[in-house]
Amino acid sequence: MGYNARMALHLVIGNKNYSSWSFRPWLAMKVGGIAFGETVISLEAKDFKARVTAVSGAGRVPVLIELKPSAHRDALQLHMQARGIQCQVHYPVPPHRQPAYPELHGLSLPLTERLHHEVLSLPIGPTLNEEAIDRVIDACRTFVCPA
Repeated sequence: MGYNARMALHLVIGNKNYSSWSFRPWLAMKVGGIAFGETVISLEAKDFKARVTAVSGAGRVPVLIELKPSAHRDALQLHMQARGIQCQVHYPVPPHRQPAYPELHGLSLPLTERLHHEVLSLPIGPTLNEEAIDRVIDACRTFVCPA
């Protein structure tokens, strides 16, 4: 299949039964045979916005696909871009190092720092047509982590 087991993917979504925004990327990954973890945050949850904002600056679902180990994130990004698929580092500067939060600059946040080097946002969402979804899936499946 070409899927590399060293690549861990995770999808954060709302309720698949009520939200096509969440259902479509979930379905694309299932149909594509791509192994992934899943976190469902109920759209009715009182803390929905806070929980989603904790993993997405936009505060919306679906959120992101997470790649580990971090050494391979940049290689995957180049692999995707070489195939005309735009993806980006979610936060180029960790939130506690942003100029807007000078009072946080002295904090030591090892988990945030680690995730900052591991997370890559791939195109997912209801605006992707089937051809675009297939291109993203194929590119993920053909990626081989560098040695």
